[in-house]
Parts: sequence; C-alpha cells; structure tokens
Amino acid sequence: MIMNQKDSNIIYIEVEQAILGAILNEGDLIQDCTFPAEYFGKQEHQWIYRAMQALQNKNEKIDIVAVVTQLQEMNQIETVGGVSYLYDLANAVPTTANFSFYVHSLTEGYKLRKAQALALSLALSPTVEKINEVYQQLGALQELSASSIRTIRDGLLDIYEDLLSPQGDIGVDTGLIDLNRLIGGFQKNDLIIIAGRPSTGKTAFALNIAMNHLKNGGVVDLFSLEMSEDQLLKRMLSAVARVNSRRWSDKNFSKEDYEKIVQAIGIMGNWTGILKDKPAQTVAEIRSTVRQSMKQFPNQTHLIVIDYLQLIQPVGYFERRDLAIGEITKQLKNIAKEYHVPVILLSQLNRGVESRADKRPMMSDIRDSGSVEQDADVIISLYRDDYYNQPSIPSGTSIVELNVLKNRNGQTGRVEVAFQKEFGLFLNLMKHSDMQNDRKS
Repeated sequence: MIMNQKDSNIIYIEVEQAILGAILNEGDLIQDCTFPAEYFGKQEHQWIYRAMQALQNKNEKIDIVAVVTQLQEMNQIETVGGVSYLYDLANAVPTTANFSFYVHSLTEGYKLRKAQALALSLALSPTVEKINEVYQQLGALQELSASSIRTIRDGLLDIYEDLLSPQGDIGVDTGLIDLNRLIGGFQKNDLIIIAGRPSTGKTAFALNIAMNHLKNGGVVDLFSLEMSEDQLLKRMLSAVARVNSRRWSDKNFSKEDYEKIVQAIGIMGNWTGILKDKPAQTVAEIRSTVRQSMKQFPNQTHLIVIDYLQLIQPVGYFERRDLAIGEITKQLKNIAKEYHVPVILLSQLNRGVESRADKRPMMSDIRDSGSVEQDADVIISLYRDDYYNQPSIPSGTSIVELNVLKNRNGQTGRVEVAFQKEFGLFLNLMKHSDMQNDRKS
C-alpha cells in the first residue's frame, strides 16, 4: 500500500495529539521532551507545547488546568481550540506507555516536512549555491535522530574489553615510532591539524600516514582540493617504489625504476581508499562521500585526510574569513565524532612566522587560527631547518621537527624524523640511519 501525503499528514497529526495528551495526563513526561515547538506541524499544537514548556521553566506542575491558565496568559487559548480541545487530547490517550515511540515519530515527521521544503526550494532555485546549502541542511537533519543513552556501565564494559586487548590504544598508527610514543597515534573522534608553510612537506607527511594506514588494512578517504588524483598517486608510487618523484616529469626512468613502479602499482592496487580531487569542495560534499565510504566499507578502520583547510568552500555569507573557517572546522569536528574516525586536516601558516628569528611555527601562525585552535584536538606543525638554511643531512634528506603544539588528551612536545625529499618519504631516524649504512656497505 502506497501512503499519499494526505494520509502521512493525518498520521503525524495524530502523533502530535498523542504526545500532548500524554503530557496532560502525566506532566513529568515533559522532562523527556528536548525538542523545540517547531517539531509540531500544527500551529495549535506548537502553542500548547510552548505553554507546557513555560510551566516547566517555572517548575510548576503540568495538567489541564495549569496549561489552560498558561494559554490564557499567553492570549492563545482560543487559537488552540479552547478548553474543550485540551480535554479531547487528554481523553484520547488511554496509556503513556508508547511515549518514546511517539517522540521518535514526531522527529521523523519534522524531518520529512523539512526535507520536502528543501526539495521545493531546490526546485525553485537549482543553483550550485542552493545545492550546497541543501546538502548542508540535509546533513543537519540526519543528526536530529536521538542517539541512544549510554550508562556508566556501558562505558565501563567498553574499557574492560579494551583492557583485555593485547595491544594498547594506539589509535591510527602514524608509522613514526617517536610520534606514536608521544601522542599514542591518531584517535577516533579527533580533529588533527597538520600545519606548515608551503613546500615544507605537509602533503607528503599526510600521505605517509595515509599509506601506513592503508598498508595496515585500513580505509583512507582522501580529499584533495589542490592536487589532482594523478599527482597524488604518482607521489604515493614514488614513496612506495623509492623512485625519485622528478622522474615523472622527464620520464627518465631506469629499468630498475620501471620494475619498482610496476611492483608498487601491484601493492597499492590491494589498498582500499577513496580519492576525491575536486577543488572548492564543501563540508557537505565531504560528509556525503564519507557516509558512502562508511556504508561501503563498514567493518574497516577509516581515516579521513583533507588537503587543505583554506581551500574548503564555505556555504553561506560570513562577515569575516575567520568566521567561515570556524564554521568549517566545527563541522569537520562533528564528522569526526559522528563517524568515530580521526580527521587529518592540513592547514597553511600565515607569513608572520617569516618575520621571527625562530621560524618554528606557533598555533597563532595558523591562518584564521582562533577557531582552529579551539576545535582541533591535536595540532602538529612541521619545521625544516633546511627550508631556511643549508640542508642538515646530505643526499636530499632533511631532519623534520614535528612539534605537537596541542594535544587535548595527552602530551605535547617535539620529535624528529627523517624526510627523503626525492621520494616524499618520512622515516624514523633509526630506520633512516640503517638505510644509509646499507647504501655504504
């Protein structure tokens, strides 16, 4: 049987009546109502609910007499149909046992009305801006569904299961031993900012973490707003094959290079990742892709990488750039929490760092940094001495300082890693030393 819109509206009106009638019979049920009056489709029901909320705010008992009195004070008693309608509501509900189901149905009805209104607005104005706006609002609608309440016991059981696990809570392994020791890997629900000046290795660093996660059997959702898919994949192939990335420009590959690249293609072909290289993506588009990825690969550990913050397209009008950036970082943090995944977000630094004697970045050097500092769980900046001075290690290898400027749930500090620029490869210093010795022998 196909239900038409008229039938659907009748059902939701009956749900609204059941909720109001239940509260009139059992006033304490108002404590379970955290939704606004706009969830009710009928204006009369909105006014009755507002009267109930007013009584709750005054800590007064809710019953028919009290609601009638409150509506009279609000000059809305006739608007709602008079005293008789309130008695009709109360008498129509024989039991309050299904109250939670009624509230769930009310939420679904509100979401349906909003979705219909959004569809109509898009039909009347089918512009790119309107599409982005609708995507964003649809994402907000999905978050309206009430999440189940967890008890302390639920949380303790999770901790006990983790206690029995033979491995520590490493989170997403970065592949860098000293960084793992300092921050414990990248944890689910966290927004991680990787900041640095242009050409200091931000993208290469993020790709190295992504590749390590892929090698460990995880899923990476990679969003590139600057580089193309072709450029990113060639960078990754260079790192896996240990082939100089400049060879892609002049195609001056040796036979050994060619064999290494073919082997790397075979290795990477077994990885599970999604790469979206569209410029000026919005958070709504990113959220949509993440949602599809989570549905397609539900039983694997996901990591989200976004390159980079300042290129994400804001939706709507903002008086200042920092306000737009603030809305973007807040929404990305929400994605991390909603899908229980780490979100790595690359960010540019402003030029202020160049005017100081010590070029090591600080949090205030992040462009439009106020909201970034607030929303981020972890902030890591990259500093390379050879970016400003002479190379610190020969053979195209740099020492990169990873400065953990913020760690909401752990330590801050500084670690050093090796960066082989020709391959775009980050290595533990000990491993780099071993590789250098192997070359000499």
